[in-house]
Amino acid sequence: MTAQSIYKSPREINEFLLKIHSKVQRKDFTFYNSRQIAANLLNEITEDILGAEARDMLEHCGLYGYNAEVRYVDLKEGTAGQISLNNTSERSVRINVSSQYKNNGHVLMAILAHEVCHKVLYVNGLYVLAESLNETYVDLATIYMGFGDLILKGYRSR
Repeated sequence: MTAQSIYKSPREINEFLLKIHSKVQRKDFTFYNSRQIAANLLNEITEDILGAEARDMLEHCGLYGYNAEVRYVDLKEGTAGQISLNNTSERSVRINVSSQYKNNGHVLMAILAHEVCHKVLYVNGLYVLAESLNETYVDLATIYMGFGDLILKGYRSR
């Protein structure tokens, strides 16, 4: 993969942000504030806590009534999380999080925010087949949806 294959021009970025804005209606821009993981940073962060956090994130993005199942699993090196993108009519989200981050709440929140934004784009018809392009769009979506601060803290905590 070359830099040219993943580089998006400012015009392409703007066009995608306008697509997100037209499909994902937001009354106002608000940053996401963690309730589940932030309250447990000094304790064990269980899969139940992760699931509750993912549900809160989905609701923050306007996806109400979704069930979130989050599991710690051993993922290949370089993979922090995975989401199962199922039928949009199924109000279910299954996320696997690398067990290597089990004790790092900031990284866990960044992983969840990223994976949740995969679902947001999928449900709103903004998902594309090209994996590298999708990852770029998901990263833009995390910022647009108010998760930018979580992403920065997660990267700083690695």
